[in-house]
Amino acid sequence: TDVGQVSFGGEVQAFPDSEKVLEIPGVANLEREIVAKYADGLFVTALRVTLLDGSGAVLNLGQARLHIRDSGL
Repeated sequence: TDVGQVSFGGEVQAFPDSEKVLEIPGVANLEREIVAKYADGLFVTALRVTLLDGSGAVLNLGQARLHIRDSGL
C-alpha cells in the first residue's frame, strides 16, 4: 500500500519514509499499512483515518482479509 501525498488547505504533506503515521494537526491522523496477524491468516488495512474533531470517528480504507483453511486431505 502507498499514499503519495496529502493536500490540506493548499499545503502538501507526505508520509516520511520510515513513519507509518501522518498527523494533520487538529484534523486527522493518517495511519498506513496496518496488519493484524492471526493463526489462520491476516487482515490488512491500507489507510486508517482517525478524525481529531472529538467525534472519535475512524475510517478504514482498502481492507483485505486472508483466511487459510485446512484442505481436509
